[in-house]
Amino acid sequence: MTLSSGERIAIAIKPADRVVQRDFVTELGCVAAAMPKHFAHRVKLITDEQLNRRAAAEAARLVMRSRPQLTEVAA
Repeated sequence: MTLSSGERIAIAIKPADRVVQRDFVTELGCVAAAMPKHFAHRVKLITDEQLNRRAAAEAARLVMRSRPQLTEVAA
């Protein structure tokens, strides 16, 4: 994700139970430490417990309407 300020954030979306079972926070810390700054300035973890599924679905529809070439590739 790129913010209007230019800051780039790499986002990992994982099921909450898998984050706990696999100690994903530690793994993500290693990824963040090795990640080049030209890719992203920081990493953010989002779990399914934090997602608003209705808002996510609406955002996906908006992207598909604004970028029809993505729909063609997915079809």
